[in-house]
Amino acid sequence: NRWLDNEAAGLDDPPVEVLDERDLQVTASGLVDTDFADAESVWSLRTATVERQAGALERRRRDALASPDRARSYAAEVRDAVRGVLKIDSPGRDCDDVVRVASDGGPGDRAAGDPVPGSAAERLWFDTEPPMRISADLRLPAAGEALAVRTPALVYLNQRSTGPDAAWLEPVLGSGWAVLAVHARCNRLERGTSAVYAGRYPLAMKAADLLRAAEVLRVCDGIDPERLIYVGADGHAGIAALFAALLDERAGGAAACMLLASFREFLDDKACRVPDCAEIAFLPGALEGFDIPDLAAALAPRPLLLMGARRAGLGFAGRLYGTMQAGDRHTPGPDVSELPADVLCRWLDRLDR
Repeated sequence: NRWLDNEAAGLDDPPVEVLDERDLQVTASGLVDTDFADAESVWSLRTATVERQAGALERRRRDALASPDRARSYAAEVRDAVRGVLKIDSPGRDCDDVVRVASDGGPGDRAAGDPVPGSAAERLWFDTEPPMRISADLRLPAAGEALAVRTPALVYLNQRSTGPDAAWLEPVLGSGWAVLAVHARCNRLERGTSAVYAGRYPLAMKAADLLRAAEVLRVCDGIDPERLIYVGADGHAGIAALFAALLDERAGGAAACMLLASFREFLDDKACRVPDCAEIAFLPGALEGFDIPDLAAALAPRPLLLMGARRAGLGFAGRLYGTMQAGDRHTPGPDVSELPADVLCRWLDRLDR
């Protein structure tokens, strides 16, 4: 009352009767789930909702496999659902504000890692969702190769939001592909989970950062704007890469190493035990319109390399690619924790043929 200009109403608390705890109990024990055989908890209600959503998704998947036309309609529905959940602005902003700084890629460079022979390194700073500004490290193949033709490029992300190490970079650059390693928001140390209070989710922010990085990369000298592949190297980065490739209709495809085979894995145990910063991959509302297998499948017929694709659920992507008569563009990879450079290089080599 004093600080809200209401002193006339008085400054002292009125007398109150403090009730005994048992007087406040509506049930004998004070616990609904103990005293009622048919009691529901938040957990049981959520589980029932997810089971309903999963059943609806499974029916949609079966319908999508019925014909190529239904498969295409299904893919469009998944894209629309993703846009609705992620709430990412459409791409297309100008890139006049990009700052480019030469980098030697030495050990002191947090994202570039150790020097890679024969590659040029440059750090790019740019707006993503204003006023947020992020950076990315661009590595080009050997100068002679890069200048001969317009260079295809990978928009790369790992769950640490750093760049790949030299041992990974060298064979990829040697295959003739440039690499833009994006320092996206929300990593294992800076998780960004408080963003949910503003109606945003870490995965959405990471996907937005990848999409903006691709816009910037497409206007870089020597880069082929029509040959960009999103690469999610590990953990939740694989999911973010699928989101970005799905929303970027100019993207040439995606290579993803998955943390999860389904968002339902968050419900396997009441205390979520999914490793490596699972809260970044938590996406409320997703299962109403899609799950992780649907993200991969909806990329059809664009090329997809999917690590762990033989796991239960993720195999649906291969079946939908087959329905769209694009089975040769879906490549199931081994179930590993990080995307191997040699597997990626072989896949990229097949894309060039």
